[in-house]
Amino acid sequence: MDPTELQAERIDPTPFHIEIANFIQHKITAGSLRPGYPLPSARDLAFLLHVGYTTVARAYRELQRRGVIDTIVGSGACVAGPKSPSPPLQPEVEAALRHGYAVLRRANRYWIDLLRTTAPYCHPQAAAPPSDPRP
Repeated sequence: MDPTELQAERIDPTPFHIEIANFIQHKITAGSLRPGYPLPSARDLAFLLHVGYTTVARAYRELQRRGVIDTIVGSGACVAGPKSPSPPLQPEVEAALRHGYAVLRRANRYWIDLLRTTAPYCHPQAAAPPSDPRP
């Protein structure tokens, strides 16, 4: 990767860290940078581009957010490989998740109903609260 290809002239109003991220992503999608290719450290790239370290660090964070690069603290950044799709959930796991969601919805409805019935009695001048509304 030749960082001198990235124009340092600032005509475009796009933030420079986004321009750096777009430039590196373009190099990756064009095939110039292959999966596993190590990227220069943020400090080295900042020195080559005559920008601050935080600008390049923000660009690397943006690329990591996009899933284009992998970063490991202390080891640097490299071009991310293809992501394998996550396997589908087993039917019993999916059923348990659905059941848990239904239980949470019922519990939420219970607490909302409880708050609605007891809220008027929270004022010091109000009458005593009704008996427990639970069935």
